[in-house]
Formats: sequence, structure tokens, C-alpha cells
Amino acid sequence: MRYWISALALGASLGTVHAATLDRQQAKALAQEAYVFAYATVEHDKVLSAIAAKLPFNHLYSEPRLLGPQDDKVVSPNNDTFYSRALLDLRSEPMVLDVPAVQGRYYSFQLVDMRTDNLDYIGTRATGEQAGRYLMVGPDWKGPVPSGFSAVIRSPSRLVFLLGRTEVKGEADQKDAAQVLKGYALQPLSKVSGSAAPEPLAPLQLPAYADTKQGPAQALFSTFNALAPLHQWTASEQQKLARFAAIGVKPGTAFQAPEDLSEAVAQGAEAGRELVRAASSQLSVER
Repeated sequence: MRYWISALALGASLGTVHAATLDRQQAKALAQEAYVFAYATVEHDKVLSAIAAKLPFNHLYSEPRLLGPQDDKVVSPNNDTFYSRALLDLRSEPMVLDVPAVQGRYYSFQLVDMRTDNLDYIGTRATGEQAGRYLMVGPDWKGPVPSGFSAVIRSPSRLVFLLGRTEVKGEADQKDAAQVLKGYALQPLSKVSGSAAPEPLAPLQLPAYADTKQGPAQALFSTFNALAPLHQWTASEQQKLARFAAIGVKPGTAFQAPEDLSEAVAQGAEAGRELVRAASSQLSVER
């Protein structure tokens, strides 16, 4: 924890900054803070880009198969649940998830935003065993909420990772568990309500994931700049982003550090990467 606190202290000392007024030490400190801030969003791209390469946006894929040792894309996946997954592009309209009544069996749908926060859950523990219809809304949607929904889930992100888990009670239960998967349905609101679909937006293009442990640490800023417009940042986060702009960390732009500060920014990014590495190495230390 002390590593994250030291990074925040560095940011607090900088205040509002502009590239013309930064010296090398300030630029280094700002880059270190920006790296820690951006890390979770950029690392999330590992999952997002892998799914987007195989699955269209707003399409729910449920796999009636138990994972085994050969499934190494996730560090420690369950081998007693079937998985469902979807990337929700909420830029143009909300999406609707229908779930059946599921009694005597655990299931859940986890919704993850671009900051990797779990913004909500749907499932036996969170919403009960009854059938339900859930409206998932992005930050830009202003329409009236139609009737007939069990709940409205509002996301600060325009892109949401939806991850489902359905319990399998042993080998003999797989057939029954697979039937539950058939009851899940994901549709756009316009299709559910019978209204006109909004004008299609340009296809969403995610940056290719670059291993954050390899290569120059400041490469993380390029990925962050590409992903950041997909999230509605809070007021305090926007204040940080306004300061990071002085070193080229600007949502929706190509990353380019000021020429006279480029070396300091690179050094700060490396220091930020070391903070992340050191903090993560303390997560599972036995005491």
C-alpha cells in the first residue's frame, strides 16, 4: 500500500501544470503518477482485445465446457462453472440482458468497466433466483427508461466487459447446466422495445495489447490515450488528466511527450512501472 500512497503524494505536490513550466524532475514525477493511474485501464486491454479479436461486440457467447490446464489465458479460471462473455458497446444505445429463473444453482454476471471496477452483478446472490430483464446503460444515453425491467445498471464506461459464470455440479450435471445457458439472451434496447435503432457509429477499434512488462514503459501511455475516451472520468480524475496532458497523456490523441522533457517522461514511466511491480509483489506475501 505504501507504494500507491507515495505515487499519490507525488501527484498532489504538482498541482496544475503546463508543459512550458515543467522542469525535468516535475515531468518525471508526473509521468510516474500518470503510469500508476493509467495502468489498470491499459492492462484491461489484454482481455478486451483478445475477446474483440474473436467475438463481435454486443454478442453473448456461452461455452458449455469446463476449463482445464490447457486454458491458460486467465491465471486461475474456475473448473466448476461454464463461462459466458460479451463486450458491450454502449456508445449508441443500451443493451438488455435476459436471464431465466435459476433455482438451486449459482450463476452470476459480472460487469467490469474500463477502470476494471466491478460496477454491478446480476445473479443468484445479487438479484435472486427469479427470471429478470436488465437494462445496461452507458454514460451518454439520455432516453426514458421503459417499463418492464428488473433493474437499470448505469455504467461510467462506454465499453463494458460482461462475464458470466454458471455452476456445474460435477460431470453428470453438465447437460442440465448447459440448458441454463440457453436461457441467457443479450439484445439492444431498440430490438426489445420495437423502436427504431439509432444511426450506427463507426466500428469500435481497440488498440492491440502490448505487454506492459516489456519494452519502454512509456508505451503504456499510447494505449491509454486510445482507450480513455471510452470512459466517463469523474471530476477528480479529470483534474488528474488535465495535469497529465502536459506530458502528452491526453485521451483521444497520439502520445507524444514534449521534446525537451522526453527523457524525463521516459524515466518517470519506468519509475511508475517499478511502483506497480513492487506493489503487486506484496499482494500475496505471507506474514
